[in-house]
Amino acid sequence: GIDVIITDHHECQGQIPNAYAVIDPKRDDCKYPFKGLCGCGVAFKLISALSGEKKLKETINDYLEIVSLATICDIMPVLDENRIIVKNGLEILASGNNVGMKALIKVCGLEGKKIKSSHLGFAIGPRINACGRLGFSNLGVELFTEKNPDKAEKLAELMDLKNQERQEIEARIYKEAENLISSNQVHQDGIIGIVASKLTEKYYKPCILLCIEGESATGSARSIKGFDLFSALYECRDLMEKFGGQEEGAGLTISVDNIDELRNKINGIADYQLEVEDLI
Repeated sequence: GIDVIITDHHECQGQIPNAYAVIDPKRDDCKYPFKGLCGCGVAFKLISALSGEKKLKETINDYLEIVSLATICDIMPVLDENRIIVKNGLEILASGNNVGMKALIKVCGLEGKKIKSSHLGFAIGPRINACGRLGFSNLGVELFTEKNPDKAEKLAELMDLKNQERQEIEARIYKEAENLISSNQVHQDGIIGIVASKLTEKYYKPCILLCIEGESATGSARSIKGFDLFSALYECRDLMEKFGGQEEGAGLTISVDNIDELRNKINGIADYQLEVEDLI
């Protein structure tokens, strides 16, 4: 009985949900000219449309810091609209209206410095991301909606600690995955998002990393240029309980019984599509 509006920026598969509205520039029937918005960017577009031009001009600085941060951290192309969003967001970052952003910049040791896109991707973003990965997504929301500077500082410090915890876990998982790869070249289904990215970066091959829990396995996938990961997984959709994503990356859940079949099928697709030159 509730009207639901869904916003997203991932590839659509199968039937579009029967919601009040489903806003996604990747929809086949979407005529919006720029397809490179991140999820936060799409939500910002909804806010823009609902605000109207006059109200948006008055309030846009309430959003630009966060939208520019999200655009960089989701590794969107800094082209077209994204370039305008990031340029204007960086100009007001740390001097804008967001108390939480100021606190996070201070914790990162960036207070008083000219904030660059690299600071967003490698210092500010990971501290927010770490909380979500460890099951504390609410901390980011609380930080960016906090008006009290002292409370914001405490939240930012907690997020910094969570990031340190994430780094320790990540290092352990990466070592486990490396051991799996070096001990058995066939069984390369190791263990999740950041680690998958690091393995893809090191070996320059598409990577699906799974964590087995009971009868089910959940994981992340990352790709390389020239290999459409979403399309490849879509061809294997009957083997998975659920999956979603885009050309460069995806998330999935699969029954443990189907892992070997997925490995064989998706490796076959990759072998067919990729040449030796693609893996350099």
